[in-house]
Amino acid sequence: MILVGVFRISPCAQGQDLLPPPPPRSDLPFSLERDRLPGPPRVMGELPQGLTQPPSTLPGRTNNEPPRAMGDAPDAPQSGGRGVPGPMGLIPFPGFPQSGPMLDPSRMNSPIPFAFPGLARPGQGARPGELPSPLDETFPTSPDASPVPRPVGVPLGLEEVLYGAERSEPRYLSTQLDRAVTSGDLISAQGAFDLNVNADTRNYPLGYYTRSVHDVFLEQPLQTAGAKVFAGYRNGYGRYPTYYQYLQTRGGGAFVAGLELPLMKNRAIDAKRAKLRQAEIERRKAEPTILKARVELFKNASKTYWLWVAAGQTKYLYEELAKLAQTRAEGLGRQIEAGIGRPIDQADFRRVVLFRQQQAIVAERNFQQATIELALYLRDPSGFPILAEAPRVPVEFPAAIAPERSTLDDDVEVALRLRPEIYSLRLLAAKTEVERAFAENQLLPQLNFYLYTESNIGPRAVDLGKDFRPLIAETSLLFDVPLQRRFAKGRIVAADATLRQIGEQARFLKDRIRADVQDAHSGAVASQEILAVYRESEALAVRLEKAEAVLLREGASNILLVNAREQASYDARVARVAAEAKLLSSLVDFRAALGLDAIPTK
Repeated sequence: MILVGVFRISPCAQGQDLLPPPPPRSDLPFSLERDRLPGPPRVMGELPQGLTQPPSTLPGRTNNEPPRAMGDAPDAPQSGGRGVPGPMGLIPFPGFPQSGPMLDPSRMNSPIPFAFPGLARPGQGARPGELPSPLDETFPTSPDASPVPRPVGVPLGLEEVLYGAERSEPRYLSTQLDRAVTSGDLISAQGAFDLNVNADTRNYPLGYYTRSVHDVFLEQPLQTAGAKVFAGYRNGYGRYPTYYQYLQTRGGGAFVAGLELPLMKNRAIDAKRAKLRQAEIERRKAEPTILKARVELFKNASKTYWLWVAAGQTKYLYEELAKLAQTRAEGLGRQIEAGIGRPIDQADFRRVVLFRQQQAIVAERNFQQATIELALYLRDPSGFPILAEAPRVPVEFPAAIAPERSTLDDDVEVALRLRPEIYSLRLLAAKTEVERAFAENQLLPQLNFYLYTESNIGPRAVDLGKDFRPLIAETSLLFDVPLQRRFAKGRIVAADATLRQIGEQARFLKDRIRADVQDAHSGAVASQEILAVYRESEALAVRLEKAEAVLLREGASNILLVNAREQASYDARVARVAAEAKLLSSLVDFRAALGLDAIPTK
């Protein structure tokens, strides 16, 4: 408790008759004159004898030490109670037991220079010709009261923000389009197995061998064993030379069917099937990419939301504090107009008003900035950003509990199962395995089995020769191999190195996930401990503010000290609000480290 000593303690503390106090050393309410007692001045007055430390953040003094700047306190008798010196003896300090006698305020008959001009002493109203006290008239001093009306709307919940972000946030929608991109690539890869139609017509109208050949074929590649089947119809007529006699058909033409089957190279895998498998893997790989984007989206949106809530509550606190100072300044101005007090007091108090207005302006700007950032995630059904209004700021933070230290190992296991980055690397390894399998296929020699059948129908319009057969079948074996095969060997070396790279990346990713969980776990626990400290600091600041207000009413303090206590109280509230937001943000980081938002909810 900060002490002010523009008074002397009455000897009634020892049971003696009340004597009028000596004249004050200065009639200035803020002790602007130099100390008239010997020795260097000190800041907050002199500690009475019998107390080794005042309930304040400032040190006291013992015997033979110089007085403070606000006047000295004479020796007082020993007392078992603890308190602060006032014009009536010891005023009890909140939270400490009081065993010493207290004086009756009604016995205080002599005037005491009070710290704030125009304030009635305890038990008295306003004196004739004085204005009522602005402290009692316009606002309560207890920070539990809320003199500034705060507009209240429907509180904006985190669920509303996340719903709008997941539905309309452009970057997340862009990531979701990876499904369409990879699905298109998959359809394109499947096109290698489309049914093909081949047709041609060849005519030779000039010369001795006038003839024509027309044919149409259907060709279907198969994913099984790399085979290819075909069937069709052809018709050849006219005069053919002997070496083209096989192109001639009967009058009804000929039906053709056959297949091509690889026996070594391209049997297990070929270029078309390798591309199809990789396209399927890429399509599956889009899902963990989208889930990772969802985790990041929820993380960023949640942290932005809690910063917005903290900025809104800070804004209201500093606006309330600025309006309290403005109200006091108006009351002081009325007193000065009535001839009570001096203009210099008003100028000094104006400095307090300006400082609080500065804090309110900065808080308003921070809230506007937080609102603009939040609008990136808070969107309407059409996808347009929504600027959340100030009345929608929640009045208080929800209760939050940090994870227990004993669950860290289990949390790491959960993260290793849920984090989508693990699945992305696994799918990347599977894609590289396909690449390596195709490279090994390229090492094999090419040996293909070929079957062709043809059946002629219709009348025999021309002489087809004695060797013509209406039903024929042809089988072939085709062999081909490069001797060095360096292309395939190089592809195998590259694929093996890529797989080793992915293995190292996976090992580091597990370490990274474990570190993320440990750091987020530690941060959440530390944030909860820090919040407990800030809550205690806020409670102490509020108690000190109330105690200083009591001293002001009893004439043992001044309005500047009350303002200082009030400023410290509100600053402690703002610090506690920031700690609340920090704890919730830490829990958001912890949730993201576990990958819990990778599990879509209905």
